[in-house]
Amino acid sequence: MATAVFQGASSDWDDTSNWSGGAGAGGVPANNDTVVIASSSQDLDTNLTTGLTGITLKIGSGYTGTIGGSANFLDLDGGTASLSSGGDVYITGTWTTVEVLGGRASSTAVTFAGNASTAVTTLRCLGGLGTVTTQASGTVTTLEMYNCPQLTVSAAHGSGTTVTQDSGTLTLSGSISGTVTLIGGTTTISGSATVATLDLQEGGRLIHTSSGTITTANLYGIFDGSQNMNSSVTITNSTTYESAKVNLRNGLKNYTLSNAVTYNGGEILWPAGSSLTVT
Repeated sequence: MATAVFQGASSDWDDTSNWSGGAGAGGVPANNDTVVIASSSQDLDTNLTTGLTGITLKIGSGYTGTIGGSANFLDLDGGTASLSSGGDVYITGTWTTVEVLGGRASSTAVTFAGNASTAVTTLRCLGGLGTVTTQASGTVTTLEMYNCPQLTVSAAHGSGTTVTQDSGTLTLSGSISGTVTLIGGTTTISGSATVATLDLQEGGRLIHTSSGTITTANLYGIFDGSQNMNSSVTITNSTTYESAKVNLRNGLKNYTLSNAVTYNGGEILWPAGSSLTVT
C-alpha cells in the first residue's frame, strides 16, 4: 500500500526509471498501491495490461502526455480513479468510482474500452472541456454529470442502471434499466436505446432519436422528437406538467403513446392529423 509516482522517463509502464515509491521491484506500482501521474509530457503506451488490482489512480492536470491509444488501454482494477489529465487517457478495468475532474478540450479526452474488462460502478463527471466516451460492451452502472457545462459525454456502454445530468452535453445510445434524470444540459438518446423511467426536469432538454421504448416519461422540460426518423417509437406511460414543451412533429407520425397521457399542463405539438380523445 505504497504511493508510486510517475517520473516520466519512458513510455514503458514496467520501466523502473518511470517510478518512485511503489511497492513493486524498483519502485514500480504493485497491487493496492496509489498511482500518481502528476506531471510530465511523456506518453505511456507499453505494457499497459498491468494485471494490478486494488489501485487508487490519480492523474493530474500537469500531465500532458497520452496514456494508451484507441486499441491499447491502460488496464487496472481499483477503488477510485481521479482524472484531470492535460492529455488523453484510454482506460479499462473494474472500478468502484471514476471521477472526471478536468481535462483538455479533446474529442478523446477520456475513453473507456468497449469490452467486458470495463466495469465501472459509478462514473462521476465534475469538470473538463473535452469528451468522455464509454464504448459499447463496457458496463457503467451509474453515470452522473454535475457542474460540467463544457463537458461532452458519449455513452454507448451496453449496460446501465441510472443516469443523472444537470449540465453539459450527453449522447446516450446504451439502454438504461432504471431512471434517467435530466435536470439541465442537453441530452440525445439515440440508436435503439430503451429507458425504463425518464424524469425530464424543467431545465433539461432531450433530443429523442432512438427507436427504443420509453416505459415511463415524466415531462417537465423540453422533449424534442422532431428529429426522430424511425418507423415506430413507443412511449408507454407519460405525464406532462406545466413547464413541459413536447414536440412530436417529425412528418412521420411515428410516436405511439400506448396509454393515455396524464396532462397536468404544458405544450404538446402533436403530429398533424392526429386524433385526440380528451377525458
